Amino acid sequence: MDNQLVLGVILIVVGIALALLAYAFILNRREQEKGPGGATPEPSEALAAAEVESTPAPRLPPAPAVEPPAAPAPIAIPAAPPKQAAATAVPPSPASAPVPSRRTLAVATLLRDEVTGKLSVLVGGREYANAEDLRASRDYARVEYATADLVQWLGATAVRERTAERVKEETKKPLSMIEQIDEILQRKMTELAGAPRGVRLVEGAGGSLRVFIGVQSYAFEDVPDAEVKSIIREAVAEWESKK
Repeated sequence: MDNQLVLGVILIVVGIALALLAYAFILNRREQEKGPGGATPEPSEALAAAEVESTPAPRLPPAPAVEPPAAPAPIAIPAAPPKQAAATAVPPSPASAPVPSRRTLAVATLLRDEVTGKLSVLVGGREYANAEDLRASRDYARVEYATADLVQWLGATAVRERTAERVKEETKKPLSMIEQIDEILQRKMTELAGAPRGVRLVEGAGGSLRVFIGVQSYAFEDVPDAEVKSIIREAVAEWESKK
């Protein structure tokens, strides 16, 4: 009886020990199944995860090839026109150019204004616009002698005839308004003592008035001498009073 009791107690202790071992094994298994996060996934979540992993990802259509932007066309810069070589004056050949005699001497150069047609004389680098200025200079004597010789060289009769023809032509041609005012101006300047000399009125392009003081030409409003402008106004007033 005592042996059976001891055997029963031993079996009970062994059963309890086995139960504890089984319980410990089950707890260890659950800890391993929880994973590193510590939470045991629900069956539905595990199933959904398995489906997601097993479901193939939808294939997206390939993106259309994007062509790189075309490089801007280079701006064509026109080439600069070639510079023309400066024209160089070619001196006449010695064979064609007249060769002056070594015994000749330049006395004066006769000039004509291309706009007004007035004559002037260039003597030794100085230009005389009228005979009065030439007579008052030291160049008058040699120009006068050369002029007399020139008339004789051309023929006095021919010169007188040509001069008479020019006078007739100028007499027949009526004077313009500016020429009439210039005649009054010349008379006034002769009558006034100390009046400026070498002043004349000339009709310019389009009938405009040009005032010459010596060889310089001015519009009336640009005349620098106030006395000259005053005399011109008096000549204009006298011309208007006669009309």
